[in-house]
Amino acid sequence: MKTKLEDLNQELSGTPDLEKHDPSPLSADFSEIVIAFVAPAGVDLTTVENAVQSRLSQLGYKTVRIRVTADILPKLDKRASAGFANDYDRITTMMDVGTDARGHFGDDIIALGVAAEIAKRRPAASAFRPKTAYLVHSLKHPSEVRRFREIYPRGFYLIGVNAPFETRQAHLLDRRGLNELEVEEITTRDKKEDLKHGQQVNQTFHLADFFVGWAEDEDRIVNSVHRFVDILFADPHRTPTFGEYAMFMAFSASLRSGDLSRQVGAVIARDGEILATGANDCPKAGGGLYWPCYNPATKKFEDIPNGRDSVRGKDSNRREQLRIIEDVAKGCKDAGLGKEEVQIVRAVLDDSRIRDLTEYGRVVHAEMAALLSCARKGISTQDATIYCTTFPCHNCAKHIIAAGIRRVVFVEPYLKSKACPLHDEVIKIGYPEHDGPHTDEKTVRFEPFFGLGPRRFFDLFSMNIGVGTQLQRKDDESGEAISWEPTNNSKPRVRMLQGSYLELEKAASDRFKDLLSGSQPSIAIVNADRQLPIVASSERGKGVTVRAMRLTAKRGREPNVSKKA
Repeated sequence: MKTKLEDLNQELSGTPDLEKHDPSPLSADFSEIVIAFVAPAGVDLTTVENAVQSRLSQLGYKTVRIRVTADILPKLDKRASAGFANDYDRITTMMDVGTDARGHFGDDIIALGVAAEIAKRRPAASAFRPKTAYLVHSLKHPSEVRRFREIYPRGFYLIGVNAPFETRQAHLLDRRGLNELEVEEITTRDKKEDLKHGQQVNQTFHLADFFVGWAEDEDRIVNSVHRFVDILFADPHRTPTFGEYAMFMAFSASLRSGDLSRQVGAVIARDGEILATGANDCPKAGGGLYWPCYNPATKKFEDIPNGRDSVRGKDSNRREQLRIIEDVAKGCKDAGLGKEEVQIVRAVLDDSRIRDLTEYGRVVHAEMAALLSCARKGISTQDATIYCTTFPCHNCAKHIIAAGIRRVVFVEPYLKSKACPLHDEVIKIGYPEHDGPHTDEKTVRFEPFFGLGPRRFFDLFSMNIGVGTQLQRKDDESGEAISWEPTNNSKPRVRMLQGSYLELEKAASDRFKDLLSGSQPSIAIVNADRQLPIVASSERGKGVTVRAMRLTAKRGREPNVSKKA
């Protein structure tokens, strides 16, 4: 007689009967998945995409590939379908088309286009396609990610792929035929274009659910991707690595921050143990940071009066920046400049690196808060690792170096930081899979985080408190561990109900078609009266700004601005 364990293992390894699929709106059997990729310019996504596809194939899933440059951009602008003399022209044209499209239609237009393409490839209108995964190559703006997470709330995953600059540069030089000046222009523009609607890869990358980095050993990339897919498909024995756990704790620490600008968290660890956590917030007397607490007099949970910036009602750093600008503007006025000239000076200063000043803020930065926590407790930070949700600023970096930290792991870039140029004799930007273990005692290695990101931790690692299905690791009667292998009967851990995303996908598709129906020979103007029944972009339909015109003219081309009919 078979045991329950044998029955369960047979069920997990069986072949699914798709004919018995439940078509009701509440069904989530063999749920569809949407996986998008984000990567800096010069990263070859082939290995990662193929690894995702091969593992999904083992799980019985069909994959449908959608390329933004081939399937979406040509529908928005005829320039994207023109012939190109070389890869430099092709890449810059695609960047131009994407930027102009976001400026005219809204920053989420690419996501709407992809949703429309997915809807188009269904066998019938709003027809569910069981055991199908859509691979989207690739996203360049955070609004695209947010829109995908609204349309496919549980079934969308973003994979961030990174590589050392030297590797990306070599790919663009050798494989794409660009010269060094063209590589510098494209990589600089790609990570953060000087336009709100431009490419913002730096601001998109850190939103990923899974981060994979370049490895000279291709097997490492493939096995890392396979592990991620297995976690998505409920392998009950996959648990976090220590690095994933530490970064999750850093993100958890960031959530307690009440800072007016951003939430940042940090964790200091050594030998597989966490020593301290930190977040960016205002310091309190006696050590540490402010917390809200219960006030018996008012019978409410409140912040200490004049403690946090939110209670004071202003950001002291921004206030000082504005004071500096006004001081200079007043000096210009006293020197005889006219009102309009003073206004120009004021605008130029406000758009200058004055905005990068950070020393007037009242908050203790997360990295410093973690270091000070160790200091208060008498815990040595020598040879430790600090996990940061954001790349450290130059002020924190010098203290990290002085504290004896040997390794810094970060997720989100911080373009204001001057840590690397100010401490280039000490800081080494490295990749663990590329450079191996850090053994150089004369340097501190700063490296990007690789692994499963914190945002889906509960859903994918918790046995029973996330939104995913409950995990079972053993047979309750025999106590034997349940085996798991990728089979045709495997199901995603987190599934989408058919009655939710299919309606939103259709709405997104209809919206995209509405925009295209009013197209001019180049880019169309938005019909602002027709809106998606989900959060709309506040910037939709504003068109190309004066600043955009200046930038495009500087690049030596005319801005592509359609005029309203």
